[in-house]
Amino acid sequence: LAIAQDLLAIAQARDEAIRRRSDLGDVASIDRVDNERAIAERRERVVAANRMLEQSAIALSLFLRDDDGDPVLAGPARLPRQLPEPDPAPSVEE
Repeated sequence: LAIAQDLLAIAQARDEAIRRRSDLGDVASIDRVDNERAIAERRERVVAANRMLEQSAIALSLFLRDDDGDPVLAGPARLPRQLPEPDPAPSVEE
């Protein structure tokens, strides 16, 4: 979800630059249209990532319960900020 949001933000920032260049006649208007398509696609990816997060939280709630035994939906605040470092690959001796 964070990656999809970052990619959307990049496309939106690029849209502002393309819009200025298009207004100045430096860039063809088709480039602006193509970037608008990219923005729509990236918005769709953010929605899809949100849905996947919600579906995963629902699946997790089968096992994650409160003290009364009621299911708990884990929200984005409970996600790790970054992925853990991978374990080093074992050395191969010949």
